[in-house]
Amino acid sequence: MIPAGPLRENPARGLARADAVVLLGADARPGCSESLGIGKALRILHAVLRPIAGERFAGARVLAFAGIGRPVRFFATLRALGVELVGTRSFPDHHPYRSGEIDRLFRAAERARARLITTAKDIVRVPVAMRAAIEVLEVEIRWADPAAPAELLRTVVGDREATLIHRARRAWSPSPRCGRGCRPSEVGEGTPLRPRQPIGFTHQLEGWGAALCFGALGLLPIDWASAIGGTLARTIGPRLGISKRARLNIGRALPGLSEAEIEHIIAGIWDNLGRVAAEYPHLHQIRVFEPGGRVETHGVEHIDRAVAAGRRMIIFSGHIANWEIAMLAAVQYGISVAQIYRAANNPLVDRIINRFRGSSGELIPKGTVAARRAIAVLRRGAHLTMLADQKMNDGIPVPFFGRTAMTSSALASLALRFDCDVLPARVERLGGAHFRLTVFPPLPLPRSGDRHADVAALMARVNQILECWIRDRPAEWFWLHRRWPD
Repeated sequence: MIPAGPLRENPARGLARADAVVLLGADARPGCSESLGIGKALRILHAVLRPIAGERFAGARVLAFAGIGRPVRFFATLRALGVELVGTRSFPDHHPYRSGEIDRLFRAAERARARLITTAKDIVRVPVAMRAAIEVLEVEIRWADPAAPAELLRTVVGDREATLIHRARRAWSPSPRCGRGCRPSEVGEGTPLRPRQPIGFTHQLEGWGAALCFGALGLLPIDWASAIGGTLARTIGPRLGISKRARLNIGRALPGLSEAEIEHIIAGIWDNLGRVAAEYPHLHQIRVFEPGGRVETHGVEHIDRAVAAGRRMIIFSGHIANWEIAMLAAVQYGISVAQIYRAANNPLVDRIINRFRGSSGELIPKGTVAARRAIAVLRRGAHLTMLADQKMNDGIPVPFFGRTAMTSSALASLALRFDCDVLPARVERLGGAHFRLTVFPPLPLPRSGDRHADVAALMARVNQILECWIRDRPAEWFWLHRRWPD
């Protein structure tokens, strides 16, 4: 019944001023309203909670924990889905989880060879650095009479306001990638509901301009396109206001450089960015492993060994040179791979770029469901690539160029949970549209018994490697990014 729960309004006072009551649950049968003290004048709406894509857990060994009003209902829902529940842990409602508690849950799940799962309400109270390795069962409300909520609104706020609210509610619908009957693996585990938002005129204008530019560059040979893109960006970019951030970042990260040296790096940054943009329409032409081709490769034997041993891999790089080459290499090598990437701010431009990337590898945009989709990828034995050099506000503090930078912990959390080979992959621009790709041996995974410390240690090593590459070729990194707090 709503309201309910120890932190909410007393039911008797709430019923005295209520317009309607929602009885939630299969056990809320007709006739039970009298025992709850609900008067006949109140309208009663019946509904149940149903798991979203819960079938993906059927047959899985699971350790479940919850800090909600009635944890036993969550556990019962899992059993009804066919889950092999190896253990349960109940916490008080609204419990703020501490790192030590989650560490103990991780160890218990590992001993039982089980997956750790909780509710959508609980995951937001888990320390941020530990969320990526925990799975979530999300639920949705199914009304016995789907039209009843809208009808109730009309009696309370009037026809016009109810129509507006109803339209807003309808905008929250499943992701267009997930219609009825789609498989969880196609949309990621627990893909949430999200609003369909109209594309504004500015984004449309930018999208048309990008499509026109990409189309023109795609008609040129790749070397011409790359050179033109580099020249235009190198001429215009240093004059833009965003270059002030790059100058500030370079001055703090590489103290001792003269103004002339910093300006030389700034010009190189824009030259590289212009070339990367101009090379997108030609990505499909680049054959990474072609002898005498555009990409010189080294260290591919480390991928060979991982594949031969049946090891999962997380291949990481940074926004250095043409960073698309590393993902391109993984796809053309022939392994099943997904790339975690940051979507462009303009959805139309993002769509165009993803089309250039091709359809051979799965693309996972960073966001609320990225961790769950990445878990699904690794669970089925596939591999991940990611760019690990961007700021993550809700990440963990890790040293980078001698300063603390908020860094995503997903790479380390996933690698430690699934015992992955973590392979650094460096891309260098050798001149024009020619590159060198170097894959390094897998990093040792820290196993101190303190998961939080292990995650921090592995991410510190990742940042050290990226820093070494950037120091060697500073003009090829994306210094325009707000990587550190100002």
